[in-house]
Amino acid sequence: MGGEAERQSREGVEGKLGLDTDRAAYRKCCRQTNAILTASRRNFIRSQLDGAADSKQRRRVVKRLLHNDNRTTIPSADCAKLCSSFVQVFLTKLIK
Repeated sequence: MGGEAERQSREGVEGKLGLDTDRAAYRKCCRQTNAILTASRRNFIRSQLDGAADSKQRRRVVKRLLHNDNRTTIPSADCAKLCSSFVQVFLTKLIK
């Protein structure tokens, strides 16, 4: 089972039973998943910086990595649907 999938399955068990052993296993999966994600991000940044041939390109890469200005705007109709689905999810959780 992959790190994220295992973490999610442990999360479900942890939430239902609340046992210390389940919590420890869940936290271990969380740490493993975080380590994998951190290593992946580190490798991505390293590959971007290694691909820059000179200091000008390196500055451009650093600026792009640090100052991501790509913002997406969700249409209002989609926002309304998203809000409604969030309400349903949280109401279902509160009722349980």
